Formats: sequence, structure tokens, C-alpha cells
Amino acid sequence: MTLYAISDIEDAITATRALLWPINGWRWAKLAVIVFFIGSVSGTSPFQFGGTGSVPNGGSGVSGSMPPMTGPVPGAVWVLVAVVALLVVAFVLIGSVMEFVFVRALQRETVTIRRDWSAYWPQGLRLFGFRLLLGAVSLGIIAVLILIVAAPGVIGYEGVSAGFAVFAIPVAVVLALVAGLLNGFTTTFVVPIMLLEERGIIGAWRRFWPTLTAQWKQYLAYVVVGTVLRIAVGIAAGIVTALLAVVVAIPLGLLGVLGAVVITTAELAAGGLIIAIAVIAFVFAVTIISLFVAVPMRTFLRYYALLILGDTEAEFDLITERRDAIRA
Repeated sequence: MTLYAISDIEDAITATRALLWPINGWRWAKLAVIVFFIGSVSGTSPFQFGGTGSVPNGGSGVSGSMPPMTGPVPGAVWVLVAVVALLVVAFVLIGSVMEFVFVRALQRETVTIRRDWSAYWPQGLRLFGFRLLLGAVSLGIIAVLILIVAAPGVIGYEGVSAGFAVFAIPVAVVLALVAGLLNGFTTTFVVPIMLLEERGIIGAWRRFWPTLTAQWKQYLAYVVVGTVLRIAVGIAAGIVTALLAVVVAIPLGLLGVLGAVVITTAELAAGGLIIAIAVIAFVFAVTIISLFVAVPMRTFLRYYALLILGDTEAEFDLITERRDAIRA
């Protein structure tokens, strides 16, 4: 049995080359805008959840217990929280619509952000709602697990808390894996079906489910090989970005040194302004570089998934002409 997860790698490289070569600066720029919103080349979520560390009582001169915070929270803090939350929601919403814009661009081999945005924002809104619901359910379950683990310890039954933690941690890990697979398969395989057949998420999943269950070995291979490819692509993108960042850092570093020299001449404002310009220019340049580096990486990964989807079910093939041209 041919594993499409392996055989389609070379075809995905060829399709990526056909779209992006010879280099068209305007096309790359529009794809970079899309990549900015749909996420990193590794395909991982931009939202990370980490634990909080504890500081030992000794050796720091800080008391082991923190005094309770009293008084109302300043209004400015609530405003800042609200603004950040709105920005995150807006970013996820735009990214959901851009998923359809990206797939359509790869299908037509023409990038038309404004036209495709107007055509597919309703479906992007459905994808946004799905992501919001999936995230809320996942975070809600994790929050309940944390509360159940923490509550016994608070009231003095640490043994119960520790015992439940042994159960809760694997549950949280499995939940994260299931949510990640569900979100990943929806974005990678269900979105193209939504676009192709003008369906909602539930209808597209109903269409995709028989293919997924019938070709489960192919999709299991995709999960394994695709994960390796994402890691490899992420490492390659990081190396290229770092090398180009060094090139950019040389002239901007000299500009920063000039600012430091100016500061030594008692021109604090002028020197500080020069250093600030150098830092801002460096951050901006590295951001742009990382986006342009991500364009071929992201294009390859999405073509790879579209090829697998079309190989497992011909009715879902969005890139028939490109596939035929590659395999002629």
C-alpha cells in the first residue's frame, strides 16, 4: 500500500516551486500577510499555557508569604485587559477567514486577498466560532481539573489532591492532543471541503468522516510524517531567519553604537532616539524576514495536506490541474 504521507512530499515541493518561482515580490508580500494571520510554520498554536514557579524562602531576603492585595483593581488595568482580549479575538477571527483565502490562493495559484475575503468571510466566521467553542470547552475542562486538584490541598487534604493529580495530568494531556488533532484536521482537511462544496463545519465534517475512517491508515501516517515535517520546516525556517537577522543586525548594530557614542557626549535625548530607532528597525526587519521565510514553508505544508486529501478522496481534490501537471 502506498502511503500518501510519504509519496506526496516531493509533489508538494514541486507545487510550491511552481507557485512561488520565479519570485514575484507582490505575490510573496500578499502571502506573507496571510501567513502572519494563520500562524507559524510549525502549525502550533500561538497560545501557550505554562505553570508558575515558586521562590524558595531562604537566600533571597523575601518572605515566603505574600501579603494579600487589597483595594479595587485600577480601571486602567481592566481597560488594558479588555483591549488585549479584543485584539486576540480580532486576530483569531481574521486568521479564520484567511484560512479560506490561503486555500483558494493555492487552488487558483493567484492571491486575491480582498476578493476572497469578501467571498469567504461567512465561512471564516463559522470556523472562528468552532475554534472559540473548542478553546472554551478545552480550557473549561482543564480549569475544572485544576480546581479539583487544588481544592483538597487548600482545605488540608494534600493526599487526595496528589492522588487526583495522578489522574488529572494524563486526562489533560489526552484532552490537549484530541483538541489539537480536531483543530488541525478541521483547518487542514475540513476547510477545503467547506470551500469546495460551500458547506458549514458540521456538514463538511460529515462529508469528510467516511473518508477519514476508511483511510485511517493514510491519515495516521499523515499525523506522524506531518509532525516530523513541521518540526523540520520550523527548524529550517528558524535557521534561515537567524542568519538573515545577523545580516540585518550588523548595520543596525553600528547605528546603535553611534547612538551610544552620542550619549557619551551628553546628548542623551539624541543618542536614546538613535538607539530606539535601531532597535525598532531591527524588530521590524526580523518580523518581515520571518514572514517571507515562512511563505514557502507554509505553502509546502498546505499543498502537502491538499495532495493527501485529494489522493484519499478524488471528490475533495481542489488542485486537480496542478496535480495532473506534476504527475504527467
